[in-house]
Parts: sequence; structure tokens; C-alpha cells
Amino acid sequence: MSHSLEGKTALVTGSSRGIGRAIAEGLAANGATVVVNYVGNEKAAQEAVAAVRESGGKALAIQADISSVSDIRRLFDETEKQMGAIDIVVANVGVAVIKPLVEATEADFDHVFGANARGTF
Repeated sequence: MSHSLEGKTALVTGSSRGIGRAIAEGLAANGATVVVNYVGNEKAAQEAVAAVRESGGKALAIQADISSVSDIRRLFDETEKQMGAIDIVVANVGVAVIKPLVEATEADFDHVFGANARGTF
């Protein structure tokens, strides 16, 4: 079986769990070296990296808050320093605040907009 992504580096935001982890594992299964991004759950990120490695793939976990421009820059810089050029970026992070609109705060808006829009942009 050929690995069509052999030699490519993929950065998947929010990939320590759920859909992001499945995407990271799929990219790795197709030959890509994968960077597992996480914001706070280092244990889950290391478990995702271990799963990729156990399947014969290459992976690294890097912490960064996608709502923070300085963290985003650090994430890209650290990825390039450790893995070389980034060929694939999957903007997987998505957050929501589940409460009645009348209870939503400016901080809620900033959190959702920062992660969902700023990080992707």
C-alpha cells in the first residue's frame, strides 16, 4: 500500500480528541507526519501521539491556544523547527457556549470568536 502523504507534515488543530484525533490518525495512516495540537489536555494529546506511533506513524504534540495570535505563531514556528515545512493545516478547533443568548457575556463572545474565527484566519 502506498502512502500518498509520505514526506508531508500535517498540523491539525484541536486534535487530542474526537474528530481532530481521527483526522490526525487518518493523515498519519496515509504517511503524513502529524502535529497534534491541544490547548489544555496534555494527557489526551500524548495518547493521540502514542496511537499514531503505535500504528507506525510519526507524531508530535504541541500545546497552543488557537484563540491567541502569539500561541498560533509559536505553534507554527515550533512545528517548522521540529518537523520542517508545513504542507497541510486542518483547522479543526471549534468551541461553543451553550446558554441562553441573554446570559451570554462579552467574554463568551471573545472566547468563541477567538477560537472559531481568529484561529482559522
